[in-house]
Amino acid sequence: MAKVRPSLSMMRRQEFIARLKERSKELRRAIELYDQVIWPVIIQGNDSMLKDGYCRYTTLKTMGVKRTLAYVGH
Repeated sequence: MAKVRPSLSMMRRQEFIARLKERSKELRRAIELYDQVIWPVIIQGNDSMLKDGYCRYTTLKTMGVKRTLAYVGH
């Protein structure tokens, strides 16, 4: 997860960040209480740019998870 790069343009949008924080809290609760299954994140292979899975990525990162499954595209 250390090599994954979220899109700066997405991370600068206040509305996106606010909703992401809310969804991340919900996901973390589901993981901790119910062992929620986490789908792989999607990254672009040539530059490790995160394409999908911002909530999963940020939640796992705040939980200290160092590795997760990912689909890597070209």
